[in-house]
Amino acid sequence: MSAATLNRGAIMDVVVWLRSLGLGKYEAVFRDNDIDETVLPSLTHEYLKELGVASFGHCVKLLDAIAALRNDASRKAPSIDAHQSRGQVDELVSDSWSSVAAVPRVSLTPRAAGVRPSVQR
Repeated sequence: MSAATLNRGAIMDVVVWLRSLGLGKYEAVFRDNDIDETVLPSLTHEYLKELGVASFGHCVKLLDAIAALRNDASRKAPSIDAHQSRGQVDELVSDSWSSVAAVPRVSLTPRAAGVRPSVQR
């Protein structure tokens, strides 16, 4: 598994990923701290230090590989067909206007003494 194999919907084995980077010595730390494919993209230099990754070189290697995962995931994000998207927007707008049309209209004229606002349906 290469460093850039995480994509939306895929399950990634973080242990295999660490080994592919030559950083298998951190397997137990990642496992013990529940670092999985959903947490991995959020890791920062500070988090890695907190996890015990003391080597600056290892931190840089991990952060570069995590950045590659983020880039790969953003490239593989599902695209929406423009025609399909337009249809969904049209439907949403239509539904919104239908809801607005059903709301009673209240007259905003100043209230005369003892006269209640009129409601039109």
